[in-house]
Amino acid sequence: MLISTTKQFSNEKKFKNAPAGSHLARLYKVVDVGSQHGEWQGKATFNRKIVFYFELHGDDATGQPLVNDDGKPLIITKYYNVSLGEKATLRKHLQSWLNLDFNSMPEGFKVESILGKFGMINVINYTKDGETKTAIDGVTAVPAIVAKHGLPEGVNDLFIFDLNKFDSAKFDSLSDNVKKTIMDSPEYRAIFKQSDTKLAASNEFGDDDIPF
Repeated sequence: MLISTTKQFSNEKKFKNAPAGSHLARLYKVVDVGSQHGEWQGKATFNRKIVFYFELHGDDATGQPLVNDDGKPLIITKYYNVSLGEKATLRKHLQSWLNLDFNSMPEGFKVESILGKFGMINVINYTKDGETKTAIDGVTAVPAIVAKHGLPEGVNDLFIFDLNKFDSAKFDSLSDNVKKTIMDSPEYRAIFKQSDTKLAASNEFGDDDIPF
């Protein structure tokens, strides 16, 4: 994927919320969900979005491992606008995390290049509709004193889903909630409208009358 310069379903997995604080995390998954409606400062927005999935490593403030009941790492996600503009959150987080110089990338930034990278994420709690939720408020570099002792092994397989290179198997592996979000995007509808148009065109001819 190249970036140029809540309805619930019965088969959704239930995950524990990540505790507030700073945690060692590994980016293992990126999903392009297409253009989505939203709201910012009371105004309606419509932006292309990607989702970063981080697995957490280490213990919480009480010394308990940051894992789900199945023993796998807690997961937290962050939705970003697909933008590397000066004020874009994605740009700010990547710069504070990996010290990237986007001015030296005239060809664009390949998201694949950061899959598997570790960083420190700052998790905050907030309340919405009477429910406590969590969010990533920032991503920074792993401190040298932590890195020199060695980073843990990643648990989840690296994964990227790019609507510009639609992969049916990858799409089918996503949760129902994420698939529904993607299916609501104009990019998804355009892919399958084009496919339907091609199919209709091919069906205009009998099997023996296909022109060459």
